[in-house]
Formats: sequence, C-alpha cells, structure tokens
Amino acid sequence: LVGESGSGKTTAIRLLLGLEQPDIGTIAVAGEQLHGRSHESLRAVWRHLQLVYQNPFTSLDPTWKVEQLVREPLVRFKIGTANERAERVREALANVGLGEHLLLRKPEALSGGQRQRVAIARALVLKPDVIVLDEPTSALDVSVQADIV
Repeated sequence: LVGESGSGKTTAIRLLLGLEQPDIGTIAVAGEQLHGRSHESLRAVWRHLQLVYQNPFTSLDPTWKVEQLVREPLVRFKIGTANERAERVREALANVGLGEHLLLRKPEALSGGQRQRVAIARALVLKPDVIVLDEPTSALDVSVQADIV
C-alpha cells in the first residue's frame, strides 16, 4: 500500500485489521467480513495479520524489556513452550539485525532505529501471513533501511 502522506494508508490499515469500522461498504479478509465479528473472532484474524506502527516511541511499553516486548504476542496467542518462545524471540531479533545483548534493555535505552526494529521483530515473532508496515523505515538509518525491507 503506497501513497502520499495523508492519503489514507493508515486508515486503510486500521480498517483491514478491524480496528475501525467503515462508514459504508465492507472489509473482508480471506473472503470473511470483519464487521460485526466478536473480539475473539477478530483475535484469530490478528494472529495472522500483524501491524507495525510508524512511531516506535509510542508503540512500545516503556516499562517492559525487549525480551518481554517481543515475547508478548507469543504468550497472548499461547504459542510454544517457554523455551520455544525464547528461541523465537532470539530468531526474530536476529532477523532485524539486533543481538541478544539487548534482551534485558528497556526502550529508553535504545535508539529510534533499534526501537523500530524491536517493533518489527514483535510482528515477525508470530510468523504471520501478512505484516502491515506503516512507514516501517521512517525511524531507521539509511544504512539499515534496505536490510529491513
């Protein structure tokens, strides 16, 4: 989804994820309408659709460590054992170029680019079918942007 600033990309994403309801028309994922579904039914969709927000300074809980931030979706969706979750967290961080030395740090101890990569790792850890990235490289150095994309 590509468009100029203010063209409605974020609104389209929020509609796709069922976070907002359309004024007219319907939104369907894999042929199933999202409007009117129960929260539990939407959770099943969210497991396969992950969103990375554009602002890593507001999208990460400042009281949690990196390890907790990336592991939380696995816990929420009851995926894997504790050991399997730990391995998936390390794998997701490695996929975005972050090392295990950051596991015990809180977001305040990270650069903007590192925070953005933690947010991306948080989405990747679930191995979803679709990852929705709202300006995913806006907080990244040019040298890192190509690697992430």
